[in-house]
Amino acid sequence: MGKTLIVYYSWVGNTATVAREIQAQTGFTLRAIEEKKTRKPGAYAGAAMAGFFGIGGAIRPMDFSMAEYDQILLGVQIWAGHAPPAVLHFIRQAELSGKKVWLFITKADDHVPQPFLDGLVKRIEKRGGTVAGHFSVKTKMDTIIPVENFREDLTAWLAAQGFVEAATIAEQENP
Repeated sequence: MGKTLIVYYSWVGNTATVAREIQAQTGFTLRAIEEKKTRKPGAYAGAAMAGFFGIGGAIRPMDFSMAEYDQILLGVQIWAGHAPPAVLHFIRQAELSGKKVWLFITKADDHVPQPFLDGLVKRIEKRGGTVAGHFSVKTKMDTIIPVENFREDLTAWLAAQGFVEAATIAEQENP
């Protein structure tokens, strides 16, 4: 397994919470995608419109080179059925040729919409990457999800992808 990067965009904080837990379990490098213009807390209607129309989302320069990594865990939330513009901007800039990409998704709905997944897969493949799988966590827009609500499922998913050993799951079940 090559060097792996966790990169994510988080507005409210839920995707950041999942990203930090992945980093805690794997030790992989963690980097945030940051917008040049900070979004105001609670401005959900504007964020939903930005996601729907794909407007805004210019990002600050990243402090790493994609060439250093073979595998990417990309954290994204769903805004009105779409990826946030900052994530789309990151994908447009990223050199993903030959890289495997796993998505971890935060969402308010019970399921991940297939058009959302199809759109991200298409964009990643256009940049030369391959989507190898995805994991999702149901969240609320105005509350940060406690790690305890998703840790067990996340650990099982990470183990199934080969990122952590199954022993990690047993340790969590029998502390």
